[in-house]
Amino acid sequence: MRQIALFLLLSLAVKSASPTNLPQTAFQEPGKTQEPKLVRPTTPISELPGPEALRQARLLFIRPKSSFMNKEKLERELLKRKEFTEMGLEITRSHLNADLILEITRKRLTTRFTCNVIEPVTQRILAGTTASSLGGEIEPNLADAIVKELKAKRAKPATSAIEAKKPE
Repeated sequence: MRQIALFLLLSLAVKSASPTNLPQTAFQEPGKTQEPKLVRPTTPISELPGPEALRQARLLFIRPKSSFMNKEKLERELLKRKEFTEMGLEITRSHLNADLILEITRKRLTTRFTCNVIEPVTQRILAGTTASSLGGEIEPNLADAIVKELKAKRAKPATSAIEAKKPE
């Protein structure tokens, strides 16, 4: 009998301490629930076709394979670009959480750097671009090239005239 009474008392205590019965915090408006900042797509990016995977991706990881560039400076240069933040892109330092990996290499004895955009699960190369460090630093030039390439690849494809004329 004691065990049943204790069970009922504990179940009542757990039910009254549920998040819906807690008082509103000073930062939260009454009646509104807090939503998570980053909404993940329901379908994994690795299962989407290339252009759609680029559109759905949010977190980028930078993997330099050259000692002639500074990873942190490239991160700062990308974050300076208005188009980068408008596309909803963010940079992560964890390759495990990244939706896409930017792999940067440099051809030997040249000033040309190549950036490949790789989907980490299937290792598909979804985009690529090049930039040159001739006449200055590579990071600003590479950031411009990356943003330009991602913006072009993430753009929604134009609907064809046939699809536009379909009757409803």
